[in-house]
Amino acid sequence: MITDYSAIKNLSIADMAARCNVSKSTLSKFTRELGFDDYHDLKDSAVPAEKRTVFQLSYVQNIMSVLEQNDYDSYFSAIIQDISMLQKIVDTKAIDRFAKALVQYKKSPHLA
Repeated sequence: MITDYSAIKNLSIADMAARCNVSKSTLSKFTRELGFDDYHDLKDSAVPAEKRTVFQLSYVQNIMSVLEQNDYDSYFSAIIQDISMLQKIVDTKAIDRFAKALVQYKKSPHLA
């Protein structure tokens, strides 16, 4: 699911379950374990990669264009701004819930 996170917004629960090699029921339970009401709630909170514009340097092409058009000081300043913005908007409790759910969730025998 982490690998396909940017695709969640566009995938049905059946499609995501197939990508994760689990049943829809298992994915639904895991979604609730993460703190979402259901898979649709998770989909609503997922932001597709093409809409992630908060950070100037989120993608390789943006980083390269900054380096090509500016000096290193501008590049480092942009990174510092991105880190400051991330610090303000990141939901550390959600990250903690996600990590805990990953560690505690029982893996399917065929994935072990």
